[in-house]
Amino acid sequence: MTLAYAEPLVLTQQDIEPKPYSEIDLLDELTPGQAGKLLLFVPRTAFHLHIAFMDNTEFVVSFDGRIRTERDDLNTYAVPEAWNLHLDGIPVSEADLDFALETGTQVLENWLLEQGGLA
Repeated sequence: MTLAYAEPLVLTQQDIEPKPYSEIDLLDELTPGQAGKLLLFVPRTAFHLHIAFMDNTEFVVSFDGRIRTERDDLNTYAVPEAWNLHLDGIPVSEADLDFALETGTQVLENWLLEQGGLA
Protein backbone atom coordinates (compact mmCIF):
# COMPACT_ATOMS: atom_id res chain seq x y z
CA MET A 1 0.00 0.00 0.00
CA THR A 2 1.36 3.42 -1.00
CA LEU A 3 0.47 6.62 0.89
CA ALA A 4 0.19 9.85 -1.06
CA TYR A 5 1.05 13.12 0.59
CA ALA A 6 -0.50 16.40 -0.46
CA GLU A 7 1.47 19.57 -0.84
CA PRO A 8 1.23 21.72 2.29
CA LEU A 9 -1.10 24.68 1.96
CA VAL A 10 0.90 27.88 2.12
CA LEU A 11 -0.94 31.06 2.95
CA THR A 12 0.67 34.35 2.11
CA GLN A 13 -0.08 37.59 3.82
CA GLN A 14 -1.30 40.28 1.49
CA ASP A 15 -0.88 43.95 2.01
CA ILE A 16 -4.27 45.33 2.91
CA GLU A 17 -4.73 48.84 1.67
CA PRO A 18 -7.69 50.95 2.65
CA LYS A 19 -10.45 51.27 0.10
CA PRO A 20 -10.50 54.80 -1.30
CA TYR A 21 -13.57 56.82 -0.44
CA SER A 22 -16.06 57.43 -3.20
CA GLU A 23 -17.25 60.96 -3.97
CA ILE A 24 -20.63 62.13 -2.73
CA ASP A 25 -23.12 62.07 -5.60
CA LEU A 26 -26.28 63.17 -3.78
CA LEU A 27 -27.03 64.87 -0.47
CA ASP A 28 -30.73 65.41 0.25
CA GLU A 29 -32.62 66.34 3.37
CA LEU A 30 -35.38 63.91 4.31
CA THR A 31 -38.46 64.35 6.44
CA PRO A 32 -38.93 61.77 9.24
CA GLY A 33 -41.60 60.11 7.05
CA GLN A 34 -39.22 59.81 4.10
CA ALA A 35 -36.46 58.51 6.39
CA GLY A 36 -38.93 55.91 7.72
CA LYS A 37 -39.18 54.41 4.22
CA LEU A 38 -35.41 53.80 4.24
CA LEU A 39 -34.80 52.98 7.91
CA LEU A 40 -36.20 50.43 10.33
CA PHE A 41 -35.83 52.95 13.18
CA VAL A 42 -35.99 56.73 12.68
CA PRO A 43 -34.05 58.58 15.39
CA ARG A 44 -35.61 61.59 17.07
CA THR A 45 -33.27 64.18 15.63
CA ALA A 46 -33.75 67.51 13.91
CA PHE A 47 -32.15 66.50 10.60
CA HIS A 48 -32.05 63.44 8.37
CA LEU A 49 -29.76 63.45 5.32
CA HIS A 50 -29.72 60.87 2.55
CA ILE A 51 -26.15 60.63 1.25
CA ALA A 52 -25.44 58.67 -1.93
CA PHE A 53 -21.99 58.04 -3.35
CA MET A 54 -20.67 57.48 -6.87
CA ASP A 55 -20.09 53.77 -6.07
CA ASN A 56 -23.85 53.32 -5.30
CA THR A 57 -23.32 53.18 -1.52
CA GLU A 58 -26.03 55.04 0.41
CA PHE A 59 -26.41 56.18 4.02
CA VAL A 60 -28.99 58.06 6.02
CA VAL A 61 -27.31 60.28 8.60
CA SER A 62 -29.54 61.68 11.33
CA PHE A 63 -28.32 64.32 13.75
CA ASP A 64 -29.12 67.40 15.78
CA GLY A 65 -27.30 70.57 14.94
CA ARG A 66 -27.16 74.31 15.17
CA ILE A 67 -25.02 77.26 14.26
CA ARG A 68 -23.66 79.37 17.07
CA THR A 69 -21.70 82.58 16.74
CA GLU A 70 -18.30 83.38 18.15
CA ARG A 71 -16.71 86.80 18.19
CA ASP A 72 -13.25 88.17 18.48
CA ASP A 73 -12.12 91.79 18.45
CA LEU A 74 -12.71 92.17 14.72
CA ASN A 75 -15.08 89.52 13.40
CA THR A 76 -18.08 87.36 14.10
CA TYR A 77 -17.88 83.72 13.05
CA ALA A 78 -20.59 81.17 12.38
CA VAL A 79 -19.61 77.89 14.07
CA PRO A 80 -21.69 74.83 13.09
CA GLU A 81 -22.19 72.06 15.64
CA ALA A 82 -23.53 68.54 15.02
CA TRP A 83 -24.32 66.02 17.75
CA ASN A 84 -26.59 63.04 18.50
CA LEU A 85 -25.24 61.32 15.38
CA HIS A 86 -26.95 58.28 13.83
CA LEU A 87 -25.89 56.30 10.77
CA ASP A 88 -28.76 54.35 9.19
CA GLY A 89 -30.70 54.70 12.45
CA ILE A 90 -27.90 53.45 14.71
CA PRO A 91 -26.20 55.82 17.20
CA VAL A 92 -22.56 56.43 16.25
CA SER A 93 -19.63 58.49 17.49
CA GLU A 94 -17.87 61.18 15.48
CA ALA A 95 -15.05 58.69 14.85
CA ASP A 96 -17.53 56.15 13.43
CA LEU A 97 -18.98 58.78 11.12
CA ASP A 98 -15.50 59.86 10.05
CA PHE A 99 -14.78 56.23 9.16
CA ALA A 100 -17.96 55.92 7.06
CA LEU A 101 -17.59 59.30 5.34
CA GLU A 102 -14.27 60.67 4.17
CA THR A 103 -14.86 64.09 5.69
CA GLY A 104 -17.25 62.88 8.41
CA THR A 105 -18.87 65.59 10.48
CA GLN A 106 -17.46 68.26 8.17
CA VAL A 107 -20.11 67.24 5.60
CA LEU A 108 -22.83 67.82 8.20
CA GLU A 109 -21.35 71.12 9.38
CA ASN A 110 -21.04 72.43 5.81
CA TRP A 111 -24.63 71.42 5.12
CA LEU A 112 -25.75 73.25 8.29
CA LEU A 113 -23.94 76.39 7.13
CA GLU A 114 -25.61 76.18 3.71
CA GLN A 115 -29.05 75.77 5.33
CA GLY A 116 -28.52 78.48 7.93
CA GLY A 117 -28.83 75.98 10.80
CA LEU A 118 -32.61 76.14 10.84
CA ALA A 119 -34.54 73.08 12.00
